[in-house]
Amino acid sequence: MSAATLDEAALWMLEWVNKATNGDVAAIRLACPDVGGTLRSVAEEGDGARLQAMQGWQGTNAAFTSKAAVARSLDRPFVQRAWPLVSRGESFGVLEVVARAEVLDRSQRLIEAISSQGGIVLRNLSAAEARGTEVAGETTDLVLRLLRATSRTSALKAALELASETLDVPVIAWEKDDAVGLLHATGALGVAGEVEAGLIERLPSLPPWDGLGAGERRQLLIQVSATLGVDGVTVADSDDALLMAPVPDRLTAAFETVGSILQERLRVLRVEASLRDQDERLAQGIASTAHELRSPLVATKMVIERLLQAPEDVELYRDLLRRSGEELGWLATFVEELMLSSAGYDTLDKQPTDIMRVIRQTVESCPIEGAVERVAVWPPDPVMAPADPRYLRTALGNVIRNGLTYSPADGRLHVEVDSRGGRVVIKVRDHGPGIAPAERDAVFDMLSQGSAGKDRGGAGLGLFIARRAMEAQGGTISIQPGGPGTTVVLNLPLD
Repeated sequence: MSAATLDEAALWMLEWVNKATNGDVAAIRLACPDVGGTLRSVAEEGDGARLQAMQGWQGTNAAFTSKAAVARSLDRPFVQRAWPLVSRGESFGVLEVVARAEVLDRSQRLIEAISSQGGIVLRNLSAAEARGTEVAGETTDLVLRLLRATSRTSALKAALELASETLDVPVIAWEKDDAVGLLHATGALGVAGEVEAGLIERLPSLPPWDGLGAGERRQLLIQVSATLGVDGVTVADSDDALLMAPVPDRLTAAFETVGSILQERLRVLRVEASLRDQDERLAQGIASTAHELRSPLVATKMVIERLLQAPEDVELYRDLLRRSGEELGWLATFVEELMLSSAGYDTLDKQPTDIMRVIRQTVESCPIEGAVERVAVWPPDPVMAPADPRYLRTALGNVIRNGLTYSPADGRLHVEVDSRGGRVVIKVRDHGPGIAPAERDAVFDMLSQGSAGKDRGGAGLGLFIARRAMEAQGGTISIQPGGPGTTVVLNLPLD
């Protein structure tokens, strides 16, 4: 095993541990056995004192010999963990990391994947040295390109080249199309052009391999073998891809290794995609929260400004001050419930509620100038239904603010409530530009706005929040067809 080749593999592992932990580690070390079997450090980085503390720890040897991860506590909150680099039941080294416990807990799965892939890389390097071949560097380059692939397509392409170059056999690849759930032929190497075209024509797509029965698999292998003109083919499959090649028995293990590297890389890519989705959902949640908190703060600011402009009329604004106090109290509760909700708690509190009273309170606390005069509410009598007043105010507040914002400055808003068919129906009708029929469902999606109202600003969160608030209570929200203007219909069950 040449030092340059081992160095490259070691640097790759250190680089990916840093990526998996967002660089939040104190020290990293890779140890491999020398010719006498003693573990020696081949690459390390981090705090000098931490690296020094790593030396002589018996856990390193324990992880190598037991082929199982080992950990020890250091000065709180730091811990040291060692992962063996194992491939086909044999240890080829140990990856050690010193970091805070929560960092390693959070990135455990990714570091395990890096260790698993690292074991395969070191095994391939060891095998190349044992054979005395001159292609070890090229093979390692192909392996590392597969391990560094940033997409499913690039990983499959690298695996295709790795299998074809190192095994010197024809290889065909299929990639999963998530939209239809089938595997589509994506390429072949070592195959004549007309043979590849014939194969794609006969088998343009396949069901997932693990979804096929034994008979279906045999028939498929016969078709591929006949098209290639060989006696039989071997399969390396994962959830998202499939490789087939006519592999001699002596190379079966090597072909399976390629499939194993591909499967592991695809698994890591899925984990990374999941983490990106979590980041996007967090960003959306922050934007949604900011949108929801803005209205009560603006309303309170408006009352304070009025008082500053006419301090002699404090009595006149006493009721407004009371309402603002209630609004700020609700705001504090809302923030607390957001934190509880993010931890998985359900804060819904359905109770017998006067829907008309909630509507009037929502209108009175609306931060838009002249809201009370512009909104007509009917009927004046109470309408009772089981609901969570806070969630209902959230939904109504967003709908009423939207209606007033998108209506002319002197346009009125009509809110009508009716009880029928075991449900309470609330209709909010404005005199704005309306919503195109094709957009009536989409406007309730996150960050979506109707084309007629894009010039009014906004983040496209109001109706999304309203929908979530209604659905939490077992209700619905929709746009009623017809015009002029827009009529938003909120439904709540009476039972």
